[in-house]
Amino acid sequence: MTVVPVLQSLRQPKRFRYTSPLLDCSTFNPVLRRIGPYQNALTAAVNEAKERGEATHVSVYFRDLVNGPWFGIDEKETFVPASLLRVPLLMSALKWAESAPAVLDQEVAIPSAPPLRRSPLAAAQTVRPGGTYTLRRLLERMIVDSDDYATVALLKVIPANRVNLVYSELGLRPPEEQLMDDFLRVKDYATFFLTLYNASYLTPKSSEAALDLLARTDFKLGLAAGVPNTVAVAHRHGERELADGRKQFHDCGIVYTANPYLLCVMTRGQDLTKLVDVVTRVSRICYEQGRDTSAGSP
Repeated sequence: MTVVPVLQSLRQPKRFRYTSPLLDCSTFNPVLRRIGPYQNALTAAVNEAKERGEATHVSVYFRDLVNGPWFGIDEKETFVPASLLRVPLLMSALKWAESAPAVLDQEVAIPSAPPLRRSPLAAAQTVRPGGTYTLRRLLERMIVDSDDYATVALLKVIPANRVNLVYSELGLRPPEEQLMDDFLRVKDYATFFLTLYNASYLTPKSSEAALDLLARTDFKLGLAAGVPNTVAVAHRHGERELADGRKQFHDCGIVYTANPYLLCVMTRGQDLTKLVDVVTRVSRICYEQGRDTSAGSP
C-alpha cells in the first residue's frame, strides 16, 4: 500500500454540489479515514478476480477527498484510455469558454457519415448526422449519452493545442506524444477528477458544470452499480477491444457519500462483462468500507 502525508485542506464555504474548492493548506491532520481496511479488502478482491480468470490486470486508485490520503493497487500499470479522454476534451472546451463565453453557443454541423462502430456498452445515439448543434449541446451529449458523433464533431472544432494544454498544465503528457496504445496510468488519470473537485484548474463554476454532466451520465454500470442509486457518482467509463481479442474496461469518478472519495479502476481481460463486474465489486467494497469504517479513527 502507498499512503502519502496529508495536509489538512481549508476549503471555501460549501456553495456547489459537486466541487469543494481549495483555499489553502494547513499542517498535518492526524484524524483520517482509516485506509488499511480499504486496501486489504480491495487487494483480496483484485487477487480473487485474477485467480478466477475474470481479469488479467486490475489497477485501482483511491483517494479520500476530505483529508487527502490515497493508496494504489498496481497503479503504475498502463492501459488504453479510450473514451476516458472525453474528460480532458470537456475540460479544454470549458477552459476555452472561460475567456470566450460565446464559443459554447457556436453552431456545429455534424457531417453525414456511415455509422461509427458501436460499443456493446454504448447508449443510443442522440446526435443526428447532418444535424446542427451548439458546442454546449455536443458537450452534454458526449458526456451524458456517451455519443460518439458528438465526440468526433468536438474533436474537429476544439483546437488540438487547447486539448494538449490541459494535459501539460496538469503535468501529464498529451496522448499524441505517447508511443504505444497502453500509455495511461490510473493515478495519472485521476488527476483530471481531482482538479475538477478542487476547482484548481477550471473556475469553480466551470468545474461544477463539468462534474454535473459527469454525474448525469446514462451509464449506470461499473462504479455506479456498486453504490445505492441515491448516491451521486460523477464518473467516466471507457472500453476497448484490442486486435488480439483482449478487452479493457475502465471507470473513474467521484462518489458523493457523506465523506466523498475518488475511485479509479482500470482492467484488462478476455470478457468485457466480467471486467465490468470486477469494477462494480471494487466500487461496492469501497462504499461498504466507508459505512463500516469511522472517518474519525486514525
